[in-house]
Amino acid sequence: GFPFSLSVNCEKTSVVTVRGTERADAGALTTGASVFSPDVITTNLKSPFTTFAGGKELRVDWSRLEAKVDTNFNAGLDLIELRGNKIKLSRDGLNASTRSHLSRLTPELWNRKSETKTTSLLYRFWVKNFEMKNTGGLEIPPADIRGVAVLQNGYLDLVDRRLPIKSVLADGANIRLVNLVIALDGGGQLGFSGPIQLSKDGLISGKVRMGIAGPKAVAEWAAKIDPNLQQAVAGLAQATSGMGKPSKIGGKDMRTISVKIKRGEIRLGFIKLGKIPRLQFDR
Repeated sequence: GFPFSLSVNCEKTSVVTVRGTERADAGALTTGASVFSPDVITTNLKSPFTTFAGGKELRVDWSRLEAKVDTNFNAGLDLIELRGNKIKLSRDGLNASTRSHLSRLTPELWNRKSETKTTSLLYRFWVKNFEMKNTGGLEIPPADIRGVAVLQNGYLDLVDRRLPIKSVLADGANIRLVNLVIALDGGGQLGFSGPIQLSKDGLISGKVRMGIAGPKAVAEWAAKIDPNLQQAVAGLAQATSGMGKPSKIGGKDMRTISVKIKRGEIRLGFIKLGKIPRLQFDR
């Protein structure tokens, strides 16, 4: 009968590794598909989610969390979508939250007329009102973040070869950052675009264009994170206004400059701007 769907409902969810060394618990889970669209599986999960991975408790709460997977009959993938509202994460004195989140993973189209799919994956995401604090004094004030990136050969590795994402990244990955925009209160925005390489040892390299719109608002936001970061942003804003060229990142007009990242070290010419920590793949 209506709504003509097949589903599985669980009052509580627990996942344990084969060796029993790791465990995760969550609330009620509902997953299923309509008989009219059997290739689209929708899953809803109730909070909270808790795990003790790495020996420390990780807890995530939300008001809504839904995942959608659209497969095809050739054992392929057309879409993975994750959306959630009022998400809060806490672990070891660190607290982060977002008002809403939406991300989509789809095959990248190289021929839009015939919709021929390439071996790469296109990732889009939007995060509203992200903020973070920890007991060590680090604070990231509220910001809206959106971005588009392409994982080269991601479809081939993740869908065809069935490799876990951890293995793909740990083996080194090429990512084309189409755009990444951080929008702040007061109209300030930070924009990034360019190719990034992730080495096997977890260090990032690449040459990206960086733009700043509304430098005063960006500097005030950076000052709340770290006074030294405020000085760096002020210097970058001065450089973009003097040496930058007009560009458009994420639909926003900005003056941009080229920033080089070499094995995690960020430089503007001879000036060292900072360091991106090594990514760990064994956790």
